[in-house]
Amino acid sequence: IIGGFVVSQRMLNLFKKPTDKDYTALMLTPGVVFLYVCAFQRELLNPVLSISALLCVAAIGGLATMDTANSGCKFGMVGVFGAMVATLSTLPGHIVAVSAVLMAIGGGLGLVWGMKVSPIALPQTVAAFHSLVGLAAMATSIGSYWANPANGATMENVSAILGDFIGGVT
Repeated sequence: IIGGFVVSQRMLNLFKKPTDKDYTALMLTPGVVFLYVCAFQRELLNPVLSISALLCVAAIGGLATMDTANSGCKFGMVGVFGAMVATLSTLPGHIVAVSAVLMAIGGGLGLVWGMKVSPIALPQTVAAFHSLVGLAAMATSIGSYWANPANGATMENVSAILGDFIGGVT
């Protein structure tokens, strides 16, 4: 995910105009709020997850036009960060430790790969990272069903099937 964001931001920077204003520092505010809420206001974890999901949806909408693409990329970063922090704050300590190590390894590899890509290959790299997102969606859907198997057409089963289908198409 980190590599995808790095590549996306590098590609957006290629089209940045000198007159464009950069409000990147303001995007730290929701991240700090998410950290505070997850650490000290545990009863607000579900709203953090909902807001994070809405930020991810807003990111997709923001990436639709060049004028809003930079904001869309930042919304996606903050949305993923909020969901990740809220999810990790609900896990036992030993699982958080293993997750942190695995995320550091994956994030480091993504960061290195994202920074080494030549500007000419950026669109292809975005497509490659997007295919990894599709694979992650499929794995998440399978894991979700595996954790809560149920017979019939339940909401969880339908979302698992849709997640597998959409992730596979991606």
